[in-house]
Amino acid sequence: MKIIPGPASTELARETAKLLGEELLQTETKRFPDGETYFRFLDDIRGEHVVVIQSTGPPQDNNLLALLLLVHTARDLGAERVTLVVPYLAYARQDQRFRSGEPVSAKYVAEMIGRSGVSRVYTFEIHKEHILDCFGVPAFSLSTLPVIHKFLSGLDMGDLFVVAPDRGAERLAQGLSQLLGTEYGWIEKFRDRESGEITISKHNLDVENKNVIVIDDMISTGGTIAKAARYLLESGAKKVLAICTHLLLVGDAEKRLREAGVEEIIGTNTIPSKFAKISVAPLLAEAIKDGL
Repeated sequence: MKIIPGPASTELARETAKLLGEELLQTETKRFPDGETYFRFLDDIRGEHVVVIQSTGPPQDNNLLALLLLVHTARDLGAERVTLVVPYLAYARQDQRFRSGEPVSAKYVAEMIGRSGVSRVYTFEIHKEHILDCFGVPAFSLSTLPVIHKFLSGLDMGDLFVVAPDRGAERLAQGLSQLLGTEYGWIEKFRDRESGEITISKHNLDVENKNVIVIDDMISTGGTIAKAARYLLESGAKKVLAICTHLLLVGDAEKRLREAGVEEIIGTNTIPSKFAKISVAPLLAEAIKDGL
């Protein structure tokens, strides 16, 4: 087995290869002056089982195309089997036609990847589980709760309360609270499909004098977390930490979170950033071993 790093996941691929004790192959990547993507395999992969690791965070379209080129070329060059790891799957939030005339982007992206020549797909905390059925090949969404729990267990956090910023994240909040042995709750969120404006329905959460962990699968603009943080601090929370698997932080999201009173922003390395303090490599290495 050989590990192939995509340009968006070089460090994660390197760490995973080390944990597996497998060779990390080298590729040459660059961008032409007109913006087109170029890459070249520098090692012979004929007859090999290769594991391609490529996330599709911003710029999503460029990283998605790089993923498809990596997989298709690996098969074209004679790789016997291609296992694909997409730590963050772009377009997963558009998993249905919310308004008339929209594409079901998650379905189309999954189908395109499934037809590229992969034999198996792994991702993390996919937005909706039913998307996995669209790949047409065995596809798995791995939970990041074990590594999030391990990270938090190493901190002196005091009296904790876990909150989901909307009902969609309730599963994560409940799971993390069980691992930490603490209480959890959620906030109802409503998003206007036309304007994108977010409003929340406030609940009576017992957060007074507690350190609150707000957990979600992803943070994009930070609007949902910011509204939740303000409400929690107004309700007496001592401090608020925001933690998620996929930390996009689009535009001035970090500023928005800080101004709302979020003391710490923590993400995993499914998307590389200065806030990616938790590695998913141990989970990935274990899953790949189990899938051999």
